Amino acid sequence: MNRSLKRFLLLSFTALALSCGSSLSAADSIQSFVKQKAKWNSLVGKSMTLEGRYSSIGKNIIRFRNCDLTFRSAKPLPRISGSGKTVEVFGRLLKENSRIVFAVDRLRELSSDTEKLRKKRFSLLGSAKPDDWYELGSWAENRGRFYKDQQLLDASKQAYR
Repeated sequence: MNRSLKRFLLLSFTALALSCGSSLSAADSIQSFVKQKAKWNSLVGKSMTLEGRYSSIGKNIIRFRNCDLTFRSAKPLPRISGSGKTVEVFGRLLKENSRIVFAVDRLRELSSDTEKLRKKRFSLLGSAKPDDWYELGSWAENRGRFYKDQQLLDASKQAYR
């Protein structure tokens, strides 16, 4: 196999791997979940997947930044490195003593927002589609505002340019 064909295949597989979820996350963000707070009662019992930055994780409880809902697991939560502070939880909303809680069935650590941004930028290099860059800029701007993250806000301006 010649060198240019190998390079083409490598770049193609890399692009395919990075685009396998062309959206920045398959789960709903904590940010969008918090915006739907008025609808939480109607979501009781529904299975869902949420992702976001956590503020603290205990043996059985996780707290997400900018979200006052309790996320509780019946089993001890797995240890995570904590380097990215971003996790995904799988579970459902329950009502306990007239309060809504999120029953966590599973938790997994995700790449940090900075790493997601880096990967998405790399996948867009050479792309002639301004809409893809605009989508990245919008994601970084919205996420940066929600988490008060100046690095993401700066990155959004670069993506828009």
